Amino acid sequence: MVESYWRFKVIQLVPNEKIVWECIESHQDHNIKGLDHEWLHTQLHWNIQEKDSTTSIDFLHEGVLSDGICCDV
Repeated sequence: MVESYWRFKVIQLVPNEKIVWECIESHQDHNIKGLDHEWLHTQLHWNIQEKDSTTSIDFLHEGVLSDGICCDV
């Protein structure tokens, strides 16, 4: 049995500011038709901000829709 995995490509990297990954392969072991396809070509964004000796990271998964299969699982 193959476990779940995802492969991503880094499409943007600004050190200490921003990282963006694009999903180029998805295999989720949930036996839900269409779930893998839904993740393909979506982007994961990490926006990093430092202020007053603290760091915050805002995360956005762009391309996954709130009414999609992934959000219904």
